[in-house]
Amino acid sequence: MGISRIEAQRCALEIHRQDFESFGDRLKRAKDRATFDRFMAEHPDNYGTVIDIAGTADHPDHRPG
Repeated sequence: MGISRIEAQRCALEIHRQDFESFGDRLKRAKDRATFDRFMAEHPDNYGTVIDIAGTADHPDHRPG
């Protein structure tokens, strides 16, 4: 891998980390079940692919749930 490709991947991961952190902060503010359900309906992706983006999904210790 070239250095520029690694740097691009690092930048992409940083953006995804920030997005995930923001998602977590908003999710923490969902005080009751109705708010939580509405929030999850508004965010159907649930940022569930962050591990896949990081490249650990193929690691044998990380099996889909």
